[in-house]
Amino acid sequence: MPHTRSRREVVTAAAGAFAVVAVTALLVWMLRPGTPFVAGTGGIAHRQPRVTWLVVLSLAALAAVVAYARSARRWRGRVAIVTAVGVILVLIGIGAAGAAWPGGLMRHYVSLTPPSSINIPTTTPRATTTPTTAPGGTTTTAPGGTTTPTTAPTTSSSG
Repeated sequence: MPHTRSRREVVTAAAGAFAVVAVTALLVWMLRPGTPFVAGTGGIAHRQPRVTWLVVLSLAALAAVVAYARSARRWRGRVAIVTAVGVILVLIGIGAAGAAWPGGLMRHYVSLTPPSSINIPTTTPRATTTPTTAPGGTTTTAPGGTTTPTTAPTTSSSG
């Protein structure tokens, strides 16, 4: 005979599976690496470490509130109300901590200014002809690989 699970067991298992997937997705998003030596790239843990600390501490506080509300005997029958009040208090605390964080909560990166003008050099195709020189002349190579012939001074014979 197959063993059937109670609704409570199924809901607990589904909530646990969802929590594992959600925390994994959050950590992958927060901890993805950025481009080396480039400010403001990568996940939020790389770009905004103060916000990351606030998120981690907030999740720990929320877990503590839920654990306390479920475990204390005096809250039996009022767990939902105690949990809701605790979550609201933690959210107010998160807002106060974010506002009072020393040096500010967010990092602000200086934006790079685009260059005012971009000079694109124009290129011309290189000549493939061989230079000719006059008798007694020399051939010189100019910067850039082009050759310019120099000729010897010409003498005129008048006679």
